[in-house]
Amino acid sequence: MKNSHIFWGIFFIALGGLILLNNFTYIYFDWETLAKLWPVVLILWGLSLFVKDNRFVKGFIIALLAVLIALTIFSTFNFFFDVVHYENGRSFTGIVIDNDSNVDTTNYFEPFNLNVKDSKLEFESGAGHFEINGTSEGLFSARTAGVKNNYSINTDTYGNNANINFFMREKHFPFGHGKLINDVEMKLNTGPVWNLDFKMGAAGVYLDLSPYKIENVDIGMGAAKLKVRLGDKNDSIKFHLEAGVSSIEILVPESSGCEIQSETVLSNKHFNGFDKITSGLFRTTNFDTASNKIYLSFNTGISSIKVNRYSDWQ
Repeated sequence: MKNSHIFWGIFFIALGGLILLNNFTYIYFDWETLAKLWPVVLILWGLSLFVKDNRFVKGFIIALLAVLIALTIFSTFNFFFDVVHYENGRSFTGIVIDNDSNVDTTNYFEPFNLNVKDSKLEFESGAGHFEINGTSEGLFSARTAGVKNNYSINTDTYGNNANINFFMREKHFPFGHGKLINDVEMKLNTGPVWNLDFKMGAAGVYLDLSPYKIENVDIGMGAAKLKVRLGDKNDSIKFHLEAGVSSIEILVPESSGCEIQSETVLSNKHFNGFDKITSGLFRTTNFDTASNKIYLSFNTGISSIKVNRYSDWQ
């Protein structure tokens, strides 16, 4: 049997089997981890050249290569599928958790200690729709829709510092009206200086961070639709994003000086009000003179990235 026949036969069997299985039960793969394994394709391809005289071994390697490629394609489309379902019917000006009897909601609350001056929020979840919008009387509050009590929260306070770890326990969630349900809306206290560390799968994300004193934002996600509004409540904000195929919009105040470092592949970039300094480096004209500075860095796959400046009254 020709090697090409082995490859395509195994490829279509594997891809068809994954799709068929997914029709009866939701299959979850960590796409970000899987994407890091792409050099294995080159290794297997190279090994097949060394054993070209051994048909059995070469056939096995080619079959393994076909399965890996099928798995990668399936996982990629699953991420797109999740994002499309989460964004279907939403204006993306903030999430709305449906009052559906088939969907369980859970509330989380961490009380505020006046001694806390610096806080870190670590958030980890699978695919979903996530929002930070509004302020909390406590240090942190959240409402989730999906599997009841599917998130855990741990808070450590030491001196003037608080560390909140808010994470998803089980990354399989139910369907509601044909859609996966994993909605999370979070609120923060405006008192402390905040550091945010988010790790998510395929996601629709809206973060209005303008009311808070933000120091660092670090986001890692799969396929994504992301909208972030930054403010000027802190002298310096560092924002770093690593994402797969994404649609990204960042809003920054006109009064703040802003710098962008962009390492992107095949991306459509719109940096309104920025001057190009060198390849991949952009700055606003008021960067050197502004009292507040925002540093943006992007490392993404195929993406649409927009950075717009807004006035205080907008």
